[in-house]
Amino acid sequence: MLLAPALAIGLAHAPACAFAAQAQEQVQPITAGSIEAASVSSAPADAAATELHGKEKIDSNGTYRLADDATGTIVVGEGVSAELVGQGIDGKPYVNLEVVIQDGASATLRDVWIQHMSSSVPAIDFEGAGTLLVEGTNIVERPGGYTDFATIHVGPDAQATLGGTGALYGCKSTEGAFIGANKDEASGAITFTGGSWFVKGTKLSAIVGTNSAGGGDIRIQGGSLYLKTVSKGAAIGASNTGSAPDVYLEGGMVQVLSDFSGSAIGSGGSRAGAGALHVTGGSLMVMAGMNTYASEDAPNIWGVDASAHVGSVITDAPITAAHDTAQLVLPTAAYATQERVEVLVDGKPFYAGAPYYAYIANEAKSPVGAHDAMANWLLNSEASRPSGYGGCYPNADGNANAGDRALYLQLAKCNHVVSVGSDVFDAVWDVNAQAFELRAHREQDDSSQGQGQGQGSEGQGGQGQDDSRSPSTPGASGQPAQPATPVAPAQPGASAGKSDSSDSAQDADSASKPVAKSAAPTVSKAKRANTMTVKAKVVTVKFSKLKKKAQSVKAAKAFSVKKAKGRVTYRVVKYDKKAKKKIAVSKSGKVTVKKGLKKGTYKLKVKVTAAGNAGYKAKSKTVTLKVRVR
Repeated sequence: MLLAPALAIGLAHAPACAFAAQAQEQVQPITAGSIEAASVSSAPADAAATELHGKEKIDSNGTYRLADDATGTIVVGEGVSAELVGQGIDGKPYVNLEVVIQDGASATLRDVWIQHMSSSVPAIDFEGAGTLLVEGTNIVERPGGYTDFATIHVGPDAQATLGGTGALYGCKSTEGAFIGANKDEASGAITFTGGSWFVKGTKLSAIVGTNSAGGGDIRIQGGSLYLKTVSKGAAIGASNTGSAPDVYLEGGMVQVLSDFSGSAIGSGGSRAGAGALHVTGGSLMVMAGMNTYASEDAPNIWGVDASAHVGSVITDAPITAAHDTAQLVLPTAAYATQERVEVLVDGKPFYAGAPYYAYIANEAKSPVGAHDAMANWLLNSEASRPSGYGGCYPNADGNANAGDRALYLQLAKCNHVVSVGSDVFDAVWDVNAQAFELRAHREQDDSSQGQGQGQGSEGQGGQGQDDSRSPSTPGASGQPAQPATPVAPAQPGASAGKSDSSDSAQDADSASKPVAKSAAPTVSKAKRANTMTVKAKVVTVKFSKLKKKAQSVKAAKAFSVKKAKGRVTYRVVKYDKKAKKKIAVSKSGKVTVKKGLKKGTYKLKVKVTAAGNAGYKAKSKTVTLKVRVR
């Protein structure tokens, strides 16, 4: 890959650090961007297989064929391994079919389309610790209707392992999770080991996780998760009303589109109890959708400016779970013709699998209904897209139709040596910018690492590195790429995109090929206490203006923050009951008073956090913000 030359500037950089990682094998996403993909990875049903109509319990291992009229409940008994083969997704769905997986059982769905209309029964229910595998192409959807129940239910006494080599498309418009808990119920432990999972979720509750009662850990060890949340629930975690489980990203590929107030990982709407995100591998791409953008009349919680973008923007801001990592964008266009790449971080396996994101959320497809479970997703490589499409980003050569070919890594906020294929880079953590800078790798001995104090706006907290080495590729420093203008609708049945061979060859020829040698980690000095001081001010809003539209106040007029080390963020931990959440504080500290709030004085508890840096610890302080409407 080509690293363009640029002038090195004196930045405050963090020292290198050890980063323990354990990569898991990544499943290549299924080539299915439209309804015509029914035959993908399918295997014919055994003609001699037992036919199931519903209301049966399976007590023996084997392959079972679902009859055309199958409905009701099929139970996979304790310790049994059963494969359920459907009629594909071109015919009629199995309406209100429920599959119960008892303790120790394993159920495989192959080419099964379940359309569940019941308001009180899940489509798949785990009773104990069980396994669900997907082969071929499957749909599990709850098209509409208010219900408090999960679609794939993993209750507090259950554990679910989800894997396979096929795909499952899903959608839910319920108060329960798609995979996880019913409303007001804790979810059991959930682990992904393989498969491709495409799910869109609306209303409360996470797509994967719980609503408000917490739950067991969620682990992603392999597979591909493509998730789109368009309401108050997180993609992975919880709703905006309660505590979220801890999430462990250990491998695989995860893409999340966060729209309205749904967060990516953590608690929806950036509310309290967001849990923690632990990253030791895998690739995670997060986007803020077009409906989350700040405008004069519709401020948002992620701090993304609508005027600067067309469609979605890639940012890790919607990750509300506590984490000590930051996004590194790793260009992989030179490897786009390969089916698999391997990424090492500090000499340890971190990611193995597809070189870029094969699918992207289709923002133009808003309804949730029959077959919309598949229509919500487009191939990333399609040459044309519908109006309003929110994920078209140019690659390194500016070709907007090539799709996004980067990998997104969440790494600890310190220096790393990263290799992909035969290319080796230094990911240098810039303490002042709070972002990674990707540079051609420069070999150096231990004595030259971490020398020199970095100077910047945040003081002398950063340990510097030698700034004379080759600088980074423009746009590869972890900052969001600028999206291109959306284009016309895609044709169904498009195949997964591969870059033009001549372009790939040119990239490969012009790429810098340093010797792959991992720099030894440097042990950083003990961190000092953060010197941040915080005071809340009194925000005054005129009632006459508030009657017409919402009013916003910048963070500097609401809070006095001094001597903070690291990025400063804000989160409301207690709302004024009289305001009924008509006062919001964004992550960047902007205070928004919504239209219709009555005259009076309101108080909010706001937690202000300085993230710290290489030399200083993180620090949080809760202050009382007063808002007067007069």
